[in-house]
Amino acid sequence: MTAAPPPCPPLCTPAATPHTMPPLALRDLRNLVRNLGATARPSQQRVPLMQIVDVIRKGGDDSLRAIAGAGAVPALVALLRFESGVLVHGMAAAALLHLPPVAGPTIVAAGAIPLLVQLLGPGPPPAAQWEAAGTLMSLASQASVVTSGLIIAADAIPLLVQLLGPGPEADLLILHNVAAVLWSHTDAPGGDNAIVAAGAIPLLVQLLGAAYDDDVHRTAAGTLNRLPRFNTDHAFTIAAGGAMA
Repeated sequence: MTAAPPPCPPLCTPAATPHTMPPLALRDLRNLVRNLGATARPSQQRVPLMQIVDVIRKGGDDSLRAIAGAGAVPALVALLRFESGVLVHGMAAAALLHLPPVAGPTIVAAGAIPLLVQLLGPGPPPAAQWEAAGTLMSLASQASVVTSGLIIAADAIPLLVQLLGPGPEADLLILHNVAAVLWSHTDAPGGDNAIVAAGAIPLLVQLLGAAYDDDVHRTAAGTLNRLPRFNTDHAFTIAAGGAMA
């Protein structure tokens, strides 16, 4: 494998063009957040949620600050609960993914990590899994040992490893973001051992093949390069899996 890449892999996320929110929309943000409340039916939550996602994806810094000030983060995290419905889950995870890094501690404090991990399991559509993996990547990339510990404690690693397959037909964005989350946990206490124990090495080696794009190659190679840093036994496991450590 090549030399170790930079310590934090880039997150695959669709590009967005910032624009200025009209004043009326900014004034209405608190009302939109209220309409996400637990008393609303999922069908009633979707329209305000789509509007908030649009603001987060396309809005500038003023819009993002206004959303945070409107109390959107706890409301979005609450929507990740199973009773909200799969479509709402995916949109809420998308909104959290596109919030700026400064919102990370608020997202974690609101209890998002175990709810995002639930979206990695069987059942949710690939889009929701991609958003959940991307959000976990964003949170983990802020170099917080506490955050990484919470992600590991929520049993995210085995679920993430399961998403590394099956084969070339798997969604490339999911593969990239999942490998990126694993990469960011190679430095966490016990993270490397959890990754290896979950069977990640042969799947990461598979991602080095020609069927995958450069982003997936770089992220998989970066994760494999970092695994042996604290446990040289992992180098032998990587070599046995078909890659040069």
